[in-house]
Amino acid sequence: MNDLFKKRMDQIGVSGNHFVDQSNLIVKKTFQNDQNYQCGVLYDWDLNPLDESVEFKFEKHKTYLAEGNEVEYYIHFLPDYNPEFLFKNDYYRPDGKERLGFYIEVFDRTKGEKDLWLIVGKDDRVAMDRYLAYKCNWQLEWIDNSQCWHSITAVVRENIADNIREWETTTAMQGTNIGGKISVIFPTAQHAKTLTFGMRVMITDNELIPRCFEVSDMKDASPLGVTKLYLSRSKYNAHTDYCGVLNNSYLSKLKAVNNIESLPAKLGGDFHCLCDCLDSAGVIESTKPKFKKPTLHCEIDQLIVNGSSALVQTIPSESNVKWHYFVDNIEYTKEELSDYFTIIDKGSGELEVAAINRVMAQYVLKIAIYDEKHSYYSSHELEVKM
Repeated sequence: MNDLFKKRMDQIGVSGNHFVDQSNLIVKKTFQNDQNYQCGVLYDWDLNPLDESVEFKFEKHKTYLAEGNEVEYYIHFLPDYNPEFLFKNDYYRPDGKERLGFYIEVFDRTKGEKDLWLIVGKDDRVAMDRYLAYKCNWQLEWIDNSQCWHSITAVVRENIADNIREWETTTAMQGTNIGGKISVIFPTAQHAKTLTFGMRVMITDNELIPRCFEVSDMKDASPLGVTKLYLSRSKYNAHTDYCGVLNNSYLSKLKAVNNIESLPAKLGGDFHCLCDCLDSAGVIESTKPKFKKPTLHCEIDQLIVNGSSALVQTIPSESNVKWHYFVDNIEYTKEELSDYFTIIDKGSGELEVAAINRVMAQYVLKIAIYDEKHSYYSSHELEVKM
């Protein structure tokens, strides 16, 4: 009896496989007849070509709504073409894991030119696997802790629903804290891992009032091969940040130890948006920066010289908090700032700060807390005015 059952099940399995093979054969023969058919280049995480003639269908998944979701597309490859499996050993760390984060070249018929899209997800709930893709719309630039310049072709997304964390919207700093509303998505390339908590990046289209952000959180394990940065607003610092074409007067002030190259023509060219790239004029002899601590809260974002003090608090209150003070993104001790600010640690996670020297006018004092591993990070900026 058992032999009869096994024989029958084997026959069913053979029939099923035969049906799948026949379906795949039909799909392959009719693949190019679809109006969504394209043939382009598939790139790895560092924009090196992996397949210069990959065939795929480019299918709309979601349309754009004003103040809502941005347009999303599916990439539908030929049957049995799974780039995360085919090219898993081309990742810089060949650990056998399958990853997404591939770039793909898509022809825009309305413009008559090709654009880069980023493959960020996979839908395998249907018979033919489909890959979710977003159009690349920003060249992210940053200076790492070794003073090296980096850039990566990325996707800036607004109004993304994600369960990673919801940050509170606040009226402090003129409503500039944004939680879960802006994220940046890019491949988990080797050099991209130099981006860490507290680093600042600039994402703006207004060189007169540039918008800067700090990395508040990140997600890089689901799916593998794709990194998402979650950002909170940070004040633009004219002493250390730059938005525009880098001319000779600014090249001499650059902190980057390597050359800053031109960006892709469609994503900036010679126009750069960089935070913490210029050497500060400084008001105090610089010291080597250190790093350390939960969420900071303060009712105000400005200090008037010889005016009222600001009360900065940790939420929840933290008795063993270690405070860090930055001017022009250079860290100083409380003693080094004693000629410029009155800083009183009141204990239980409360800090009272007042500006006492007009030399500090138009500078920004940043107060930050974090631990040695940067497992959490929070900061608050106070702009000094007369």
